[in-house]
Amino acid sequence: MLDLAVPKIEQRFHDDPDIQVELLGMTASIYRELGDQKRYHELHAQALAQLRRMHRDTHPAVIQGLLDEAHHASEDDDDARALRLLAELDPLIRRAGLDSTMTRARWWLIRSGLHENGTWADPAAIGKALEMYERLDPRDAGFVESLIALGWRDLPINPAKAEQHFLRAIAVVQKNPEQAEHVPLQSMWSGLAQARDDQGRYDVAIEARERGAAMIETIYGPDDGRTRLAIALHASTLHRDGQRVPALVLFEKLFPVRGSSPDEEDARYLFAGCLAAEGRPREAIALLEAALKKGEGDPGGGRELRRRLLILGDAYDRADMSAKARDAFRSNLDEELRHDGPQASEAISVARERWGRFLLEHDGFSDAQQQFDDVLARTGGRNDELAALAHGGIARLAQERQDWDAALASSTHAVVGFENIVGARDVRTGPYLWLIHAESLRRVDDLPSARIWAERALEASKRYDAPGAPSIRAAERALARIGS
Repeated sequence: MLDLAVPKIEQRFHDDPDIQVELLGMTASIYRELGDQKRYHELHAQALAQLRRMHRDTHPAVIQGLLDEAHHASEDDDDARALRLLAELDPLIRRAGLDSTMTRARWWLIRSGLHENGTWADPAAIGKALEMYERLDPRDAGFVESLIALGWRDLPINPAKAEQHFLRAIAVVQKNPEQAEHVPLQSMWSGLAQARDDQGRYDVAIEARERGAAMIETIYGPDDGRTRLAIALHASTLHRDGQRVPALVLFEKLFPVRGSSPDEEDARYLFAGCLAAEGRPREAIALLEAALKKGEGDPGGGRELRRRLLILGDAYDRADMSAKARDAFRSNLDEELRHDGPQASEAISVARERWGRFLLEHDGFSDAQQQFDDVLARTGGRNDELAALAHGGIARLAQERQDWDAALASSTHAVVGFENIVGARDVRTGPYLWLIHAESLRRVDDLPSARIWAERALEASKRYDAPGAPSIRAAERALARIGS
């Protein structure tokens, strides 16, 4: 229907270019909502070209059109193009006398999210955007977006400070509900949840997910894809916290029928990731493959696409599809290294740790050691989940060498580290590490302690995972080796 409408717009409003531009812009926006980025870009470029034929480049409508192009280039991970557009806009904004207006504030906001040569193109830009919005109109959606952007910028360094930015953004939206549809609510609430997660405040992180889903449902309704994604994020967070049954109840309510919006597909992908994590990888693979294929058509999905590839590789590995798992893990790591930058260090460590774990299972011991060493080097001494997993991997390597003292030292480091993590974690990491430690203890003949850790792992896996999951069978085998 939309494809048929475009030629009619061009023909019917040939002599009324203002209406033609407005309708082309509206149609382009619909394509973007539907996830058809290629068609969106074609129509938006067409509308912008028409605007530039009608007006000088310093006309506010042309400047806004170019700002839209820069914004969408940024969303599509095409930072080089976004920077070129902003460079073109800079003198136009100045010549148009818009330097002290919301137009310049938006210019700063777009610039604040861009990278150049592996680092922020302009680290000061976010502060300038925030200052201008707060001075000109603190009720504007741009002010909320600036707070959210600053929150995500501070998150890796100071999650407590980031939490305050997200809370402030939420307060502005609650005070000015008419702005709610114009701000990235999902990003705002996800940021708050992540900031709390990173401080080890898991209960209030889950509460943030729940509150976010409630706000989004109030605004968009229960059947909107954005609402369903927010509920899926809440369910996924519950699942990662070991609350498997409440999580699955939420997921099961979401999917009585198949949706087709990008948000709906993202919700299904989150569900599939949980299925794989709890030991049902074969049920997850088809959904994960579909999500990966869908994401390949999104120019701005690079970071998320790499994450989906890693989760698909994990599902392949859990389903004993080793060749496919190897390809997925190797491709994921190569892509993460290619996109190394200020936000990529953790993603690289995640990719290296999972690749190292795969190599361990397939006799790639020296390469696995290299991966774990790199993870520990990148953590900089922080006690986080990745460090605990890397120490667990090093303990398994020591077990392969039959260096039992080294194995016990590393597995002790792993389990103590995991018990004292302050930051995001998946509770299923615990039983995985506890079984490694149980084996180290068994090998030094401390059978009573080994049995305690293996029993703890079995009890936790029965609570966290599906009946008959590999994690449960692994714990049962460990107890059998230890004996009575």
